[in-house]
Amino acid sequence: MVSGNSAAMRGGFKLVLLMGAGALLSGMGKAPPAPEIPTSAAPRWLHDQFLWGVSNSAFQVEGDPLDSDWRRWTRAEGRIHDRTNADQVTGFWKNYREDFRLAREIGLTAFRLSIAWERIQPAKNQWDTAALAHYREMIVAMREYGLEPVVTLHHFVNPGWLADEGG
Repeated sequence: MVSGNSAAMRGGFKLVLLMGAGALLSGMGKAPPAPEIPTSAAPRWLHDQFLWGVSNSAFQVEGDPLDSDWRRWTRAEGRIHDRTNADQVTGFWKNYREDFRLAREIGLTAFRLSIAWERIQPAKNQWDTAALAHYREMIVAMREYGLEPVVTLHHFVNPGWLADEGG
């Protein structure tokens, strides 16, 4: 990760260099051309060869997490001194469009998000189609903002039912 200077950071975003093509979802169309990144932000050859973007972790930003090993850990007595947890973090699940707008406003070309496994499969043999549709809406919105979607399917958080089976 390459940290940006204070002028390049807004809304808690850190400028990161996303190497590689990432996992693109089929059928979503091609992102519109990205705006020029100021030469002070990156050498021209880097602009041409890399995706410039931000990344997040579903558990750390979405808010209102479902049952998972990490949710259980944050709620266990004595784990976190001030008793904070991930219930009301940045609210990305509801406010993702604002984050995409901010990313684009500072000239980024990609957005890496993770899928919360516990959100899309809350029980062993149960899939939440509304959650899957919501993630699809997020990816479509990324493209509307001219951001290349990069998706992490497992970001080290396991659903509670899987933890109960030994993880």
